This record gives sequence, C-alpha cells and structure tokens, in this order.
Amino acid sequence: MAEQQGDKDPVVEQMMAVVEAEFGERLDEAGREKIRTGIERNRANAAALAAYGLANGDEPGTVFRAYRGE
Repeated sequence: MAEQQGDKDPVVEQMMAVVEAEFGERLDEAGREKIRTGIERNRANAAALAAYGLANGDEPGTVFRAYRGE
C-alpha cells in the first residue's frame, strides 16, 4: 500500500516489528528499507489480486493437457 503524506500502513509496521524482533541485530538501515519495500510491494500485489473479480465457477486461463506421446 502506498504511503500518503507520511501515513504508515499499520500492517506493514506490525510486520516490520516482527522482523526487528527476530533479526534486528543483524540488519542495517539498507536491509531494513529493502525488507520494508518488499513487504509494501507484497501488500500492493495482494490488494490488486483481491480486487480482481472472480466468480466461483470461473475457469483458469489455461487448460492442462497431458502429452501422451502420440
């Protein structure tokens, strides 16, 4: 989720708190920023996927057909 005028996503902050608790002593500022960017990107991707409307009966875009060597 994109930050707007300094607003921070509370979910990203909670995830960063978990990372800090587990790995904080091994991270520098560049590492922290890289992890934060990855979390924010994953949240944005998840939101985009959730926004895509699918019905329960929608078929996949491709159909698997096993090659039988014929």
